[in-house]
Amino acid sequence: MSDIIDFRLVRFESLILKFAKTNEIPNQFIDGQMDLEYLAEAYKSDLSEYHLKIVTKLKRLLTSKIKKSSDNILETFMEEYFAFYTNQCTKEQQWHHSIVMSKYRKNLNPIRALYYELLNIMNAYNPVNEIHQFVVDLFVDAEWRNKIVNCINKDIKTIDNIISTYHYPLEKIGEKPFEFLYLVELKKDLVSSRSVFRSMEHWSPDE
Repeated sequence: MSDIIDFRLVRFESLILKFAKTNEIPNQFIDGQMDLEYLAEAYKSDLSEYHLKIVTKLKRLLTSKIKKSSDNILETFMEEYFAFYTNQCTKEQQWHHSIVMSKYRKNLNPIRALYYELLNIMNAYNPVNEIHQFVVDLFVDAEWRNKIVNCINKDIKTIDNIISTYHYPLEKIGEKPFEFLYLVELKKDLVSSRSVFRSMEHWSPDE
């Protein structure tokens, strides 16, 4: 017998028994903190017959509950999405610089415009280019650079919270709207931007 305690199994069994006593589905299965389908398969040989019967009932009720709640899930997700979309730190006016934004489409996130400009600068810096000089001056200012990185971190944290909350239920109802996929891609863009912005701490025109 192994001396190693599988705490995930212990927690899983605890939640199964909680459901058996109350007939209420634990929130950990509803929001996907604990993936019922995965755990049921992974621990099939470790669970008693009693536990397996409870799991079968739990899976059936969870599937039914999520399907019945599909409209509410989508509606609540869209509310959180639009609240974030209209209040993104990275879309605030403070990051809009006409000299940079004039090169890009009007509704482009200003952080992405700055990111694209930095990539251009790192590939082919031109000291007499007015835009290049303006952007470099912004990013060599450590206080300003940290401020924009903190803003990106704030948006990434909000995106992570939304994705972690709705990934599982949206997957279960078989409908991930465009807005969910947009958040996934936006996070990737923000992470890339953050990495490039931070690298400016050590960048020099001679590179």
